[in-house]
Amino acid sequence: MIAIFIYFFFIFFTGEGLGVLLYPFFENHPMLDVTMYALLISFATAGRLSGGLMHYVVKIPTHLRFKVAAIVYFSLNIISGILLFTNYYFMIALQFMMGLLSINSFNIRMSSVQSYVPSEKRGRVNGVFQIIVSLGMLSGRLLAGSLGEFFKFEYIVLGLNIFGLLAFYMIIWRNRESIALIYNRKV
Repeated sequence: MIAIFIYFFFIFFTGEGLGVLLYPFFENHPMLDVTMYALLISFATAGRLSGGLMHYVVKIPTHLRFKVAAIVYFSLNIISGILLFTNYYFMIALQFMMGLLSINSFNIRMSSVQSYVPSEKRGRVNGVFQIIVSLGMLSGRLLAGSLGEFFKFEYIVLGLNIFGLLAFYMIIWRNRESIALIYNRKV
């Protein structure tokens, strides 16, 4: 379970790296503006809403939960990494996909971990998880913002997501058998 928590440090690290650079990217881009940014963020929210609804309608078979989560984790790094290199309309589609996929991976992780942890320890486990992801968020924002002073935003986000892919391989893929035991539980 600690591998899952450590990996979520990196998910939030890369996600917040994009988040801190996205607004200034739109603000400083010659073809984009902050109104377009607001619409883009709305599509991410619409993707999360759609993904949440889909998660309650489409039940992922228990034996496939880890595979689905692993594909989502991998895909989110690819999508996020290329986001700032695409045109605006493709960005909208990618943001919607990121919202849709991220909420499903969140639901799989949350339900799996909650069913795995004894109820008397859930509060402490959830507290530790929140501390870990908060550290990932702060670190990602700090690093991306600092690098943003010197490098193009697109390449910073790409680099963070390449790092995220390495974390996926080193943490999730290499520990897939033990993580699958947690994810592929009947909840």
